[in-house]
Amino acid sequence: MKKSILLIVTSFLFISSIIYGQGIDSLIKQAESGDTAAQFNLAGEYLTGQGVPSNTEKAFYWFKKSAEQGYAKAQYMLAVDYYYSGGTQINKKPGCLLDEKSL
Repeated sequence: MKKSILLIVTSFLFISSIIYGQGIDSLIKQAESGDTAAQFNLAGEYLTGQGVPSNTEKAFYWFKKSAEQGYAKAQYMLAVDYYYSGGTQINKKPGCLLDEKSL
């Protein structure tokens, strides 16, 4: 199940990065300036190791930044991270709440 979710997310993020054609430096600047979509995409880059070294803690950080601003896709990914412990301790309660919020 976890591998299936990761494969779907990886595919989505790869397609997103092709569509938007952003370089990693540009993406980082946009994420740091508060762009929720850029934060989400940067988290995906860290999650998959595309353009940057793979780092689940940084992926979690950027998913959380984006989710806290109401970006539904990031809320879902943060829920998955909490639920399955990608870059944080397993904590199913916030995972379930964020999953419901993202719908």
